[in-house]
Amino acid sequence: MLENHEIESWFDLRLAALKDAPAAFLETVDEAKQFGVEPYLKRLIEGGKDNVLFVCQDRGEIVGSVGVVKNTRKKLSHSAFIWGVYVMPDYRKKGIARMLMNQAIAYAKETMKVRVIHLSVAESQIAATQLYVSLGFEIWGRQPNAICVGDLVYPELHMSKQIP
Repeated sequence: MLENHEIESWFDLRLAALKDAPAAFLETVDEAKQFGVEPYLKRLIEGGKDNVLFVCQDRGEIVGSVGVVKNTRKKLSHSAFIWGVYVMPDYRKKGIARMLMNQAIAYAKETMKVRVIHLSVAESQIAATQLYVSLGFEIWGRQPNAICVGDLVYPELHMSKQIP
């Protein structure tokens, strides 16, 4: 899990992710730079065990991350949401995303005590979608024209995994 003092290093990875895969994230590089790291740090501190980031490091450098946040609304508190899944290009196809997702799923089940985990993924992110399906997530909806990057518009898939 990401420690508060590692947030600056993680934010560098976040900026790289936004630049590398703009259709995969709702936030733009410019928006992230404008607001800086503080909103993320505030959410992590205030969220406590209900808002965490899992990271993979190589020689002290954060090379991948997955966030999971529990829904705090009473009627939705049985659910969590996976966000910000990213692995640096040189580290892909090594099982890092699967390892991070498994950590997030286990944490959501054991610590957050949720019964369902949701995520959204740009339909163009085929490898990510295949990973999520292999982990037991099911597509329950497709939102056309969900993400606009420049002149291009991308649909988004909504997925869920039931936790036994």
